[in-house]
Amino acid sequence: MPTEEIEEVPPSPLTTNASEDKEEVTLLQDGPDFYKLTAHTGTAPSGATVYEATFMPEDTSVFDHAGPNDVFVALQMAHDAVQPHKFNNLVIDAMRNKRCRHTNILPIKHMFDSGGRACVVMPLNEVQSLRYIIASTPIFRQGFPEDCIAIALRETIYGLGRVHKYSAHKKVTTGEIFFHLDDHRIKLAYGGSSFDRNCEIEATLQGSNSTRLPIWSVHQWGAAPEVYDSGHDPTRYIRKSDIWLLGISALELAYGGLEFGEREDLLRFINWIRIEKRLPNKGEEIDFSLVKDEAVEKEKERDLRRYKKVDNLDKKLKQTVRIMKVRYMIAKIQKKHYKIKEYNEEKEKKNKWRKVKNYLKRKADMIPVPESIKSGMKKEKAKSYLKRKADMIPLPESIKLRMKKKKEKKLNCFTKEFGKMVALCLAEDPDMRPDCWDLVHHKFFKKSRTVTYFEDVVVKKAREPVWYY
Repeated sequence: MPTEEIEEVPPSPLTTNASEDKEEVTLLQDGPDFYKLTAHTGTAPSGATVYEATFMPEDTSVFDHAGPNDVFVALQMAHDAVQPHKFNNLVIDAMRNKRCRHTNILPIKHMFDSGGRACVVMPLNEVQSLRYIIASTPIFRQGFPEDCIAIALRETIYGLGRVHKYSAHKKVTTGEIFFHLDDHRIKLAYGGSSFDRNCEIEATLQGSNSTRLPIWSVHQWGAAPEVYDSGHDPTRYIRKSDIWLLGISALELAYGGLEFGEREDLLRFINWIRIEKRLPNKGEEIDFSLVKDEAVEKEKERDLRRYKKVDNLDKKLKQTVRIMKVRYMIAKIQKKHYKIKEYNEEKEKKNKWRKVKNYLKRKADMIPVPESIKSGMKKEKAKSYLKRKADMIPLPESIKLRMKKKKEKKLNCFTKEFGKMVALCLAEDPDMRPDCWDLVHHKFFKKSRTVTYFEDVVVKKAREPVWYY
């Protein structure tokens, strides 16, 4: 569908600098109140133009209990006569957002009509996207800590599950995941609350390297195979395609970005994750010779489906008496094996404890106890005294260096559960990907912390001013 140009607002006495484009300021009336447009800031998925705006109520007493976040807002606008398709899309998106009311969905503030223009008011300064936090905070340029990634993805899945009750989201990226500073919650933008910022701002966040694919359009070049191969046909976009994009977002949060020159590089990287069932550590050199051809991968998936069919048939055979007898014998052997294993483990623990005890005893013997307190000192006091003395013994520099390297390695490594979760989301066959309900119950999210921890570790360290990006 050909795009139509946005209606230009004629110069007026309210214009601050009419000679420059996108610097014009106009007023939009909402009953007795007004919204003053200050700057063009982006484009919405519906095609509507997005402006930064200032709320100007008729009753100035509103400012007594209103905060700055209620005054400075973002506003989407489309004209019914000039841009009918954009007008209709904007209204539909706003209604979708209102329908999906959820604590993890970013809501629109207000919707009104002003002289044939559909206007949707959205939050501006009270929200901060995860992508902007990564780009603007030097400590997170290499990605978030894994426990914070688990919190962000878990809250996003809650919101996405609500969206999936009605339709697919189609744009699950880190630019659409926001931390709401007022509600102290992580929220997913959807429908009327979603828009793209100007390419100039995006370019500053992307950096000077123009050879890699732009991160703000990752939902296009990094789309699921069934969507990308169909030329982004809307009919081919399903809910499982959002799960793929969620896996791509997990990679962006883990590494602080996706630096790929073309889509084939991304697919090779994903194939490596599927084969290894883990994420490569930060700074690790990947051997892509391990990555097999797509035909081999498809054959592997076909074999897996065949195995599932055989497994289903095997379940019927297990009901027979013969299988029950075999099961009983196996259980008996396993019970005996576990008893021997537990005995060996307990024995090994005792041996380890003896070694540690002997080592501490030798160290304690080397520490002289003053004669003045040796005679009247009880056994428990002697133990605590020796422990305090042992803590005063300085560690050798070689051990300190080894501990430091081990700590750094731990920060740059990812757990197996995280790698398996990402590999599951990035399965080539949509049927092999989990839905939101199954994904949120994955082992990776079982020990995830609260959003308060995310705010303390991530949000409070973001030093730059807040942008709606």
